[in-house]
Amino acid sequence: IQTLMGAISSVAFAIFFNVRGRKLLLFFFGSALDWAVYLIAVHHGYNEFVGMLLATMTAALLSEVFARIIRAPVLILLVPMLVPLIPGRGLYNTMDAMIRGERARFLASGISTVSCAAAICLGIICVTAITHMLFTVWDHIRKRSNIH
Repeated sequence: IQTLMGAISSVAFAIFFNVRGRKLLLFFFGSALDWAVYLIAVHHGYNEFVGMLLATMTAALLSEVFARIIRAPVLILLVPMLVPLIPGRGLYNTMDAMIRGERARFLASGISTVSCAAAICLGIICVTAITHMLFTVWDHIRKRSNIH
């Protein structure tokens, strides 16, 4: 149910920003897969940071591949796929603790929320850097083979 709801939220987010066509199916598939990766990682004993990192790397990799297939910018595909991973509950709990003056809960929740955001950033950066290097090498090899 969580995976289905994450996928539906991703598609709804994309529709809200006037995205149409087959991209919606890609968002549905990608966000369902990245949320499933997160749930599987956490279920197998990995902490929230590792789960978020693996799920974000999955979404970023899918976005890179899909973007090349449908010839669209990667960010148009990546952002809606990341919607299920946004640490909304953590943000709410952090702000609630701050307003109530509960410093210990504020710090614990804030650190957890910031670590989730850091995992998302790190996952995007790693996959983007690796795919950029791979496609640069691929283009170089392709150009060299056409010259000779």
